[in-house]
Amino acid sequence: MRKIELLLILCLGILIFPLNSFSISNPYTAIPPFLQQGKYANLMLALDYSGSMSDYAYKEDEYDSSKTYIGYFIPDAKYSYFKGVFYKDKNGSYTGNELNYSYMTKLDILKWILTGGGPVVKLTDGKKYLHADGFLIPVNDVSTYNQKTGKLEGILQKIERLSEHPRIGLEIYSLRKGSVVQDWVYPSYEYRKLIRTINREYAYGGTPTGEALDEIRRYFSRESGVWGGFSKTDSNYVDPYKFNIKGTLMDVHCAKNYVLLISDGAWNGHRFANSLWDLSCEKSYGAYIVVDPVDAGYNYACTIDPVQPAYEMWEGGQADLVPDLKGKQNVKVYTVSAFMGNSTFSDRVGLNALENVAIFGGYKSDSSDSLPSGYSSVPPDPVCSVTQAPPCGSFVNLPSSSSDWDANGDGRPDDFYPGNDPLALKKAIENILAAILKDAFSGTSAGILPERKKSGVVAEQTLFYPRKDFSGKNVDWPGYLYTWWFLNKKNAQNLREDTNLNKILDIEDDRILKWRVDPDTGKVHIDLYGSYANGTEKSKLATYDTFDNLHPVWEAGENLAFTSPDSRTIYTDVKGMLVEFNDFNKNLISNYVGNLTEPSCLNDDVANLIAFIRGKDVKGCRIRDIDDSGDTWKLGDIIYSSPTVVKYPGYSVVYVGANDGMLHAFRLGYVKDLNNSLHPVKLTDSSSSSSRALVGQEIWAFIPSNALPYLKYLADPEYQHTYYVDLKPFVVTYQNRVILIGGMRFGGVPGNSPTLTPPVNDADIGYSSYFALDITDPENPKFLWEFTTKDLGFTYSGPAVINKGSKAYVMFASGPTDYNGDVNQPLFVYILDLLTGKSVRNITFSNLQNTFAGRLFTDGLDVDEDGKTDYVFFGYLKKGTDMQDWKGGIIVADVRSSDPSDWKFDTYLEDKIPPVTSRVVAGKYFGRYYIFFGTGRWFYKEDNPDPSQANRIYGIPLIHSGKNWTLPDESSIVDVTTSSFSVCSASSSSPKGWYIRLNTDDSGYLKERLISDPTTTDLNVVAFVTTEPTADVCGFGGRSRIWLLNGATGSSIFDNCTTYSLDHEKLKGTLLVQLSTAAIHKVDLSSAASMFDNSTGKRTTLNSATGSSWFVGVAPEGGAKFVSPAGGKGELLLWMEK
Repeated sequence: MRKIELLLILCLGILIFPLNSFSISNPYTAIPPFLQQGKYANLMLALDYSGSMSDYAYKEDEYDSSKTYIGYFIPDAKYSYFKGVFYKDKNGSYTGNELNYSYMTKLDILKWILTGGGPVVKLTDGKKYLHADGFLIPVNDVSTYNQKTGKLEGILQKIERLSEHPRIGLEIYSLRKGSVVQDWVYPSYEYRKLIRTINREYAYGGTPTGEALDEIRRYFSRESGVWGGFSKTDSNYVDPYKFNIKGTLMDVHCAKNYVLLISDGAWNGHRFANSLWDLSCEKSYGAYIVVDPVDAGYNYACTIDPVQPAYEMWEGGQADLVPDLKGKQNVKVYTVSAFMGNSTFSDRVGLNALENVAIFGGYKSDSSDSLPSGYSSVPPDPVCSVTQAPPCGSFVNLPSSSSDWDANGDGRPDDFYPGNDPLALKKAIENILAAILKDAFSGTSAGILPERKKSGVVAEQTLFYPRKDFSGKNVDWPGYLYTWWFLNKKNAQNLREDTNLNKILDIEDDRILKWRVDPDTGKVHIDLYGSYANGTEKSKLATYDTFDNLHPVWEAGENLAFTSPDSRTIYTDVKGMLVEFNDFNKNLISNYVGNLTEPSCLNDDVANLIAFIRGKDVKGCRIRDIDDSGDTWKLGDIIYSSPTVVKYPGYSVVYVGANDGMLHAFRLGYVKDLNNSLHPVKLTDSSSSSSRALVGQEIWAFIPSNALPYLKYLADPEYQHTYYVDLKPFVVTYQNRVILIGGMRFGGVPGNSPTLTPPVNDADIGYSSYFALDITDPENPKFLWEFTTKDLGFTYSGPAVINKGSKAYVMFASGPTDYNGDVNQPLFVYILDLLTGKSVRNITFSNLQNTFAGRLFTDGLDVDEDGKTDYVFFGYLKKGTDMQDWKGGIIVADVRSSDPSDWKFDTYLEDKIPPVTSRVVAGKYFGRYYIFFGTGRWFYKEDNPDPSQANRIYGIPLIHSGKNWTLPDESSIVDVTTSSFSVCSASSSSPKGWYIRLNTDDSGYLKERLISDPTTTDLNVVAFVTTEPTADVCGFGGRSRIWLLNGATGSSIFDNCTTYSLDHEKLKGTLLVQLSTAAIHKVDLSSAASMFDNSTGKRTTLNSATGSSWFVGVAPEGGAKFVSPAGGKGELLLWMEK
């Protein structure tokens, strides 16, 4: 007997109870502005509600208790029945497993997957019930009940609570009373109406799939429908390409569009007859007559083959449905077969049709007039007609597999997912929605290059991906740390891979690397060149579009992936003690990590969190597998924490923070001289070893205590990017001790945040912090201190280390109080003892309300060269009435006294210039000290205060008067944007400061700004890299250019100046500029004129450009790197950069 016979007594007073969404559980999500892109997407669900969807979901004639049957009932629970209601009862007569087998229809299962089930009703007893076909279930007894929200939950509710999710619309189709579209919902970010509509509709009628897809095609073409659905005259009509952006409806040409078609049978049509003479057909709508429609019971049908609209919406990705919008607007179609086998002719041709629709709606092509491989027409031959019965058109068998629609070669179309039983259907829908979310919201799949560091004959390069595919396994936010050879000879300076993978610099064999960016697509290409014996480049040998094809000397991320989690040494600090982050210390650590009931995969067990952070797989947690051997990607993304290299007597170490919660120490190795002109050096473990086994391996890692409460978010299977240890490490040597100062930057919660609080009850844990480690012995770090306080804000400024001989201090300034660079407090400065972390002095700037500091990262200026710090300079950002109103200035700290209480802090250009974010850098030019800085800020994509006010770059001399060094009167700072004559002709005893106005009105871009640190040289040349963020709602990143200037005049290095003349014969060296695109741009000073385009660069009166042409990408915080050529013939420069 198929069904349990029960008497249903329905109650009166039913109220439909809608389901609501809830916010995401991680409020600390943030990404850098150069990755913030307008991510706009529409997903249209096309659901087949034909009569067969009311059939039972389980096809077996008899119940099998050894199997699990999913559905509304909890399979392993027991239920009782009373007056039409099934309710949980441990003494009940029915198992949930049996009830699912007996009662679930195909439509019930579809609703269970998508919405959790429904409709949900509220009865007169005040309780809420799921109203199924013939019975009720209390909502808290339904298998999809979420105890946290008190509601039923399917995959749509889970998607809605993601921080980034698509607008989703709905088309329910079948054939009832001549109508194709039974109900529809316009795309919306709120899914309440969508869920309610899915739940309330019933299954009945035929399967006009082609007409349903044609209606969707018309909608995405900005046309009104003709099959009973979408109409531009609807009062609630939603244009698929208009989105509400900051309160304004705007066209978004880059919106990605998708259709998810779920059907349980072969298509047939919208009008039927047994005689041709009795059948009319809407040929103007693209319909035509076919013979013997499947499962129709008639001889003829008027219909549309669904591959036709699928193809017209996609055309290999080249379709353009709205020609008057920029770019191409098309729609990708995914299909799911629901409850379809292959035992009947109807099922077999129905499966063929869904597979063919997926092929025509998703194949890849570079040409709009090409068809999927293996096909010669649309629909496929033979086309269904009045003389050609099925199998025909999309009902035909698939051709041989082809990579344009079957990338993995398994014989199944990439965009078709089979769901032949309830569990398979659930998996198919989850996988296809995950694929859509990945395509729509994963940002760029290209690597992002935030920083590069040079050391001796090797260069360190960090790279990260928002999402990376490892042979079909996706990992979110993996980080990389590459090491390349850096050849630095008098006649040749270039970056190289280790082509032979022998960790020996082979001049003729290791290929030279050059990066370039396609300005139209933004894609990075890496050209590889051969090398002559003298190190100069030969012709191009190859071009790669991915770093995966390159051969680094070593790469830390991959090394760490193949490192056993148990063999890692990871420290944290607990109450000022350095302890290992392992299971042995879990009781100590448990007080800092907070509540671990979420994510549920941690099972409220700190041991699971420790295992995950160390790199082990924890069931149900975020997937990081990269192969089938269980190896996991452990290194997190490295965004702003550029690597710092420290040279020890035996080998060098790279220190870098990452957004996996840790500061990492990797063994760089020892560069050993081979005394061979063609093979000059090799990299070994140490100076005393020829082994290479330890090169590139992690020595240890450190988790600051204030990062501990946020580690659980890394384990969340729905992880959204969070900052952890993202500040660049700053290393100083004091009294023969090597001290590293690190920080969280935008990790943790800023003190005085108006919206955020730490996720722990401990009032002293979870705030953005700085920390110091003694790394004198690179294999045995010592914990010194960790510092945070309520007014510190985010730890953005970084340190200024002040050496006073017998004592040394570290100074921090308060940072912003939210991720957008806002602030709600005055500027504070904190001075600590460098070695103990003890507070020495705090300063409040009452004249600088709603202000935070720019970057410090300095050991100050020693003007009398006695080894003691005399002055520290840094900028500030002061907010006015709103986020469009920002001013700035310079803080001058006179720290010449040995007593910090006597230190004086003055302002310069107070509130008279735009905000100063980047470092104020000092250098000696023509025998005099200058400071260099610029204005501008960029903390979020649209960050563009006072668009009409130009930002500036500055060079200002220090004036020596008696015992003091001061900055000149503000009136003596000259605008040299168009002419530097007055500065160039000034007396060397009365020098003038200068500034250059940056652009404000370039089409398609926000105004130009300096967010990157200036670069000083010993050639009297200063370099700036300025950026214009994109203004395109569909774009991300921006463009940047290089300024090479005479530091004393602000004029071009190619100009001649009587008082401050550059020796052009000595202008040798290379400027390396790496941008957010992962491209490194190289500027050779001796031939830089070829890169400086007068049509885009600023001019001086001598008609020489000072600014280069534009490069695609955003400049890093650390600025450009200048490399002087090695002295002598054929020598390699082994040098370290601080």
